[in-house]
Amino acid sequence: QTNNNMSGENTFETYDIIIIGAGVMGSSTAYYASKYLGKRVLLLEQFDFGHSRGSSHCATRIIRRSYTSEHYAKLAALAYDEWEKLEETAGYRLTLETGGINWDTSSVNSNNYTKENLPPSMENLKQALISTNCEYEILTGDEANSRFDGLNLPSDIFAIYEPEAGVAFASKTVNAFQSLSRESGATLYDNVKINSIKDKKHIIEVTTEDGKVFIGSKLVITIGAWTKPFLSKHFGVDIEAEVWQVGYWYFNGGSDWCAAEKSLLVQN
Repeated sequence: QTNNNMSGENTFETYDIIIIGAGVMGSSTAYYASKYLGKRVLLLEQFDFGHSRGSSHCATRIIRRSYTSEHYAKLAALAYDEWEKLEETAGYRLTLETGGINWDTSSVNSNNYTKENLPPSMENLKQALISTNCEYEILTGDEANSRFDGLNLPSDIFAIYEPEAGVAFASKTVNAFQSLSRESGATLYDNVKINSIKDKKHIIEVTTEDGKVFIGSKLVITIGAWTKPFLSKHFGVDIEAEVWQVGYWYFNGGSDWCAAEKSLLVQN
């Protein structure tokens, strides 16, 4: 809905929900809010859609059911159901099951653990998988090495193999959420720079640097690494951001190792 003000100089658009940040979190929020809640949704992105500055781009991201926390394992089970629904709606594949193996080195040089008496972290992972009725298999290091080419685990450790682990196609998924959001009636704008945000008695007014004004009942902010300076600038809120450094590697093992049907998701 576009309205003219009394002077006729500016226009503004009104929405139920304004979402700032069009990575996977913002794009999925736009999709679910427009399709399942029937809301008028606006999704704003400061760069081009599909840019490489955030954390939602690139080919793949890990998906798995194996978490040491039962809470996260239950969330993952719900997510797997939603992945299936999303793929059916989109009409193409967004995930690939490769199988995943988790191991713990705490049992190295120790005779205290067996398959029936696993190290604590492995036992927690097993119990979380049991709580969500997930298929799994306990392996010794030697068994894992024998089954999966390329692994060279210590013989005295224990691993848990999860056949449903794999990858989600990251950029493809974001594109799917955005396309489905548009089909559900959402409005999407990229290359939008926010100038100000005002809370006017339960109405949010967002003004861009080029003078556009958007009015919303709710505001959702999903901007990842830009959260801290954004909240400080527009709301005077100073948050303590906890930064996690996560290491990951790409292995080039030739066509046999990289073939999809032989891929293995390895987690430590």
